[in-house]
Amino acid sequence: MRRQKAAQSLDPVFGGPRRARDTWRVERFRLIDMAGGEIGIVSDGRDSISDGDTVALPDGRLVEVVEVYDDEEHGREGGVAATLVVDDGSVPEEFL
Repeated sequence: MRRQKAAQSLDPVFGGPRRARDTWRVERFRLIDMAGGEIGIVSDGRDSISDGDTVALPDGRLVEVVEVYDDEEHGREGGVAATLVVDDGSVPEEFL
């Protein structure tokens, strides 16, 4: 009895075989509130997130990204893809 090779999925952009690590990659992002307090680190299937995008907080609520820090010195500290400033409603309007 001969073994058959498993069918490989094709990369839609390059047409070649898709690597398993490409299909399962999940980025980690640090979330901080508008006062600079850390909310937590979340995983997301997107490889990048921009100002105005929506992300899920650790408790599941969706919030808007206000600013993205993706510099090597501060934004990616701790192995995250970027640090995202989000408006989670914890900072009163009069302090903004």
